Amino acid sequence: MGVRFRIEPVGDDALLLEQAILIYRSRNRRSLTTVHSVGEHRGHPVILSGAAMTVAASRLLAREITEQVNLSYLPSELLYCGPNLLVWWARPATRHLWFRAPELGGAECGARVALPGSVFLADGRGCKVWAVKGAGRPTPKTALWHAPFFNVAEDGAICWGNVNLPPMAPERIAEWTAAFFDSYFTHPNAAGKVVRHAGGAYGFWRAMLDGEYQRFPTSVLLPTGLELAELVNREWHHD
Repeated sequence: MGVRFRIEPVGDDALLLEQAILIYRSRNRRSLTTVHSVGEHRGHPVILSGAAMTVAASRLLAREITEQVNLSYLPSELLYCGPNLLVWWARPATRHLWFRAPELGGAECGARVALPGSVFLADGRGCKVWAVKGAGRPTPKTALWHAPFFNVAEDGAICWGNVNLPPMAPERIAEWTAAFFDSYFTHPNAAGKVVRHAGGAYGFWRAMLDGEYQRFPTSVLLPTGLELAELVNREWHHD
């Protein structure tokens, strides 16, 4: 059974139905968009013949739609922004990490440690994180490495526990980054290895907390076999 939707015209600035947009798609994901005028027959709107949407018309429509939402300047860390998909970068930095893991020598411990650059991806399903090497801004060809952190699954998915997360918006990505690094790291979530280290994940982070590394040793990172552009394309088409 269909859902009825009706807009009642009120006042001088009433919304009136003028055009309809039809989108055609093939099994191979090719698409065609047409724009149609709307007429009336016996008091009901009727879609009339149309024409293929031009680039100029699509830009005009996009501008009219975006004018209805709050716009903001994009932070330099933002790498990709699409409908319900944000990808951003956290620069390599020294941060204070907190752990609640008895295997590290106490119920709770922490220290300032050097960390690699990180790539985060947030969408309607959650948030994921990977590591990157180097200090430069990632490009589409940048290789992604498994995040060396606790609370992260093998596919990059973050287990947030009871962390309160901000809304998913480009201007809020710094809050997402802080929410991750300021949370308590409790245990490895990946089924396999987290890092390439003789002592495993716990041995590695014990060494980090004890100050054995002044710089993050990127040699411990494990490859994913993915580049940034491949990741975005995969997540974008994920059902």
